[in-house]
Amino acid sequence: MKIRELQGGKRFAESIAAPKSYDAKARTVDAVISMGSAVQRSYGTEKLRISPDAVDLSRMAKAGIPLLDSHNQRGIENHLGRFTETWFKGGALWGRLQFNDTERGRVAEGMVARGEIAGISAGYIVRDWEITDSKGKRLDPDKDRIPFDADLTFTAIRWELLEASLVTVPADASAMIRSLDAASSPHASAARARMQARQRMLDLQSSFAAIPRQPAQSQFNSAARAESPQPTHLENTEMNVRISRSEHDGVADAMSIALTTRILESSGFRYEGPKDPAGKAHFEKYKDQARQYMSLSLVELAAQAIGWRGRGTFAMTTVDRLTIFERAFQSTSDFPNIFQNALNKSLLARYTLVTPTYRELAVERPFKDFRPHPQVRAGEFPMIQPVQENGELRSGTTGDAGENVSITPYGVVFTISRQMLVNDDLGAIDQILGSAGDTVLIFENDTFFQMFSSNPTLKTDSTAVFHSNHGNLADTGAVPSVSTISDARKALRGMKSLSGNFINVPPAIILAGPDQETVIDQLVATITPTQYGSVNPFSGKLRAVSDANIMDTSWYVFSDPKRIPCFIYGFLNGSAGPRTNVHEPFGMQGVRVSLEHDFAVGAIDFRGAFRNPGA
Repeated sequence: MKIRELQGGKRFAESIAAPKSYDAKARTVDAVISMGSAVQRSYGTEKLRISPDAVDLSRMAKAGIPLLDSHNQRGIENHLGRFTETWFKGGALWGRLQFNDTERGRVAEGMVARGEIAGISAGYIVRDWEITDSKGKRLDPDKDRIPFDADLTFTAIRWELLEASLVTVPADASAMIRSLDAASSPHASAARARMQARQRMLDLQSSFAAIPRQPAQSQFNSAARAESPQPTHLENTEMNVRISRSEHDGVADAMSIALTTRILESSGFRYEGPKDPAGKAHFEKYKDQARQYMSLSLVELAAQAIGWRGRGTFAMTTVDRLTIFERAFQSTSDFPNIFQNALNKSLLARYTLVTPTYRELAVERPFKDFRPHPQVRAGEFPMIQPVQENGELRSGTTGDAGENVSITPYGVVFTISRQMLVNDDLGAIDQILGSAGDTVLIFENDTFFQMFSSNPTLKTDSTAVFHSNHGNLADTGAVPSVSTISDARKALRGMKSLSGNFINVPPAIILAGPDQETVIDQLVATITPTQYGSVNPFSGKLRAVSDANIMDTSWYVFSDPKRIPCFIYGFLNGSAGPRTNVHEPFGMQGVRVSLEHDFAVGAIDFRGAFRNPGA
């Protein structure tokens, strides 16, 4: 397969109109048609070479370059104007477009003049490619062996400008424009050719992957030849290995990241990906590909997902938009998953903005299902003993204790209205998700303190966590002071491990409600004393924590929960937060979404906490 097989196939690239050049009398405006910027495609990075010898502008001399509405070639109503001249300047291809004296042409002219739309998208056909690797080495797909995941750059060194369009998207949203194009198949042929080129590269590494080459005619089925690109399959009959590669690899992931970013940015939140390593790695993998979708509206994303071939976005009616959403949510397209993933990521991003009080007092434990999970806290490592004269080492023993804690499922249903979707009101959606995230955090904190305030009974000794038998409950209540906190510290220092050894872990946190909040803040504040007796013994040693769920004068002293956990919390399968599910199809009320949250709290020990009833 030669590189020339990549030829053909109408393509699109974006730029920005220059409204300052608008001439109302001549009804013209200058625009950057292309700067050749790099665009991330499914097969690698694509660039356009911008120079007179690379760009074929022969259509300008023959019939001119038309200005269309969102690359829609159906009907003369989508013809908004034409380019009257083109030129090269500053490494960019420029053009002067003149609007038609028609109703649609005047509408488009007005929007450009008012700065309401500025996107110019060029439609073109690539005649010749140059392929290079990440080091800039030029590759020959017939000779070079190329890894399956090679970072390749495809540079169009000869391409023909066919048309340009006014679009609502910014630079490089070519994938969306392609799906909204007129009902023609050149882009499918180009995609198929690109997959064939990629397939040739995979075949050439067969000596490493032990995958035999397949006949070219078996790589694509008849449906792919007639309509759209399909996954390419290679099979090793000896090893029973099957590898699939689709042109659409990563598109849904990239669109989901783009939509998440838009939802959060609508409220001024900068999204930089999930915090967990796996989620962060996924974000980094697709963030560059996501840039081309960043300014697509919801309806444009949905239109691409279903392959909408109706009116372009510039001329869409409300009925068109509703039809697109109905088809997108009720079909087998990727849009429901893209939308749901974006909701989940946006919700988790807002959910993780604030750390609730209870997480400073408890440690997280994993829960794999809804059954009771034994929370075993083993006694410390056996105390080492002298080696006997014969060299024998004595066996040690440990104590252990266990408490059972279970996950409980919670949930609620809410609606994202069709008005929000049709109007692309991402700010309202983010407000819903932000409110949901805040509500879940409040719920978790309230659930923990309900358990905490009930002074739960431990299974191991049938005694409440805070009890005189445990030595962690003051005999009489008193306000926090140097003296009373010293008593609490002494009690915690005297706690022993399950094996009978002193734990000797110092206190780290003092907890109180609003009634004692100012007092505990003063007791841990850093001061510069003028007298020896004025030294604050707890400055820099205790951290004050307050919560409104403690509604009396009681106060508590905790050791570091990471060293002696007395309370735990957890989520199902490490989900670490709430999740949403789109349950109902798009209808008159919009989309019904359920928010579900599996959460557990419980007490497992008493030795790292002390309670004073207060006064």
